[in-house]
Amino acid sequence: MLQMLEAGATVVATEVGAEGIESHKKLHIVNKTQFGKKILELLD
Repeated sequence: MLQMLEAGATVVATEVGAEGIESHKKLHIVNKTQFGKKILELLD
């Protein structure tokens, strides 16, 4: 995940997946019920 953020990619993660990672403008932290919806939103 850190490598993807450093490369400029947008990343969607849960709170567990993003634990220990500082806030980043391209990191979207969502709960597991919002995960798929957020990905579709970003692809649109």
